[in-house]
Amino acid sequence: MYGRERLGSFWGYLAGWAFVVGKTASCAAMALTVGAYVWPERAHAVAVAAVVALTAVNYREFRSRRCSPG
Repeated sequence: MYGRERLGSFWGYLAGWAFVVGKTASCAAMALTVGAYVWPERAHAVAVAAVVALTAVNYREFRSRRCSPG
């Protein structure tokens, strides 16, 4: 069941955006944790690199599955 159906138009919309913001913050926190563990002096750079690398892997997998027949 969609939040919009249960909560109403405005509150469902707000709940959806809160979910997206929460997931984004969670991703950033995990990336910074990896950065602090791998190279503490350059934690932010490692975090950005980790997010970019995982995004590239996910995008490549998505494209390969979408373009293949069946």
